[in-house]
Amino acid sequence: MPKINVYVPDALAERVKAAGISVSPICQRALEEEVRRMEAQQKASAELLEVAARLRATQPEAGIGGEEGSRGHQAGLNWARTTATYEELSEMAGLGLHGWSVLPVPGHHTMVPALREAGYPQQANEEFELSIQDPWVRGMVSACVDVWREVAPVI
Repeated sequence: MPKINVYVPDALAERVKAAGISVSPICQRALEEEVRRMEAQQKASAELLEVAARLRATQPEAGIGGEEGSRGHQAGLNWARTTATYEELSEMAGLGLHGWSVLPVPGHHTMVPALREAGYPQQANEEFELSIQDPWVRGMVSACVDVWREVAPVI
């Protein structure tokens, strides 16, 4: 069985010793409970994201936009989880939480490959202009909000 050192304040160590408490079994139980709690939370988070994605796909046009919105959402999840920088993801998530109509995306943005893959044309100035009216874009932004809400508490 591996050995793990646990550091406690001197005063607490003295009280534990005076009380004759066996530290190992207590620490083992506490660690086991914490690991179980974290695993359950991670599983619940993953399951909730799946449920949210499924529900979004069934939203009417006022939501993220059916099948096209679902494709945008999947592209957004992929970009947010694998490529986005902190600044980019926080900005996109902020858009999802506040009103906007057109978003200019510069040519150097890490989202550009996803936009090209989705068939968005670049403007003459090398920017993309994303419109909230586009279901794919709403899905993309919605995914950014979902991922941001999951990761923000642990950043």
